[in-house]
Amino acid sequence: MDVAENTTMANHVLLSTKELVLALYNYAGQVGDEGSVRDLISYVLAKLKEWFLHLWHFVEQLVCKFDELFPPDTRAEKLYHWLAVATPFLVGALVLFLLFCCCKKCCCGRSVRMMRAPGRGGTLIPRNIFARNPKLYFQNLHAGRSIEEIF
Repeated sequence: MDVAENTTMANHVLLSTKELVLALYNYAGQVGDEGSVRDLISYVLAKLKEWFLHLWHFVEQLVCKFDELFPPDTRAEKLYHWLAVATPFLVGALVLFLLFCCCKKCCCGRSVRMMRAPGRGGTLIPRNIFARNPKLYFQNLHAGRSIEEIF
């Protein structure tokens, strides 16, 4: 089984999902007051069963490919080897990720603390400008001035 077969199977599963949605939409349009709910439920269950069978076949092909790449008699040695090869890269990626998360707040964050503007529907404004003169802010708010005019 090659990549083209996997792609074909994945496309088939997606296509059958789209077909299911379209068929349900068309069937729901046909079912009126005289249509029964049981017919609709049985139709949906039949289409879901068909979809799951396609999905099951796709998973079986992936398992076969895994068995082909890692035969059961040498699987443990190969997986251990690949784990030993990948561990330094995984540790390095984890360290870089943690450094990014820690430094993001101080290096990449806003240099000015922001707050939600009172009476403006959650618009963000610099906190120091509001704290410097709240009375002027509320005067501008009641006068109908936009935030762009104030700052």
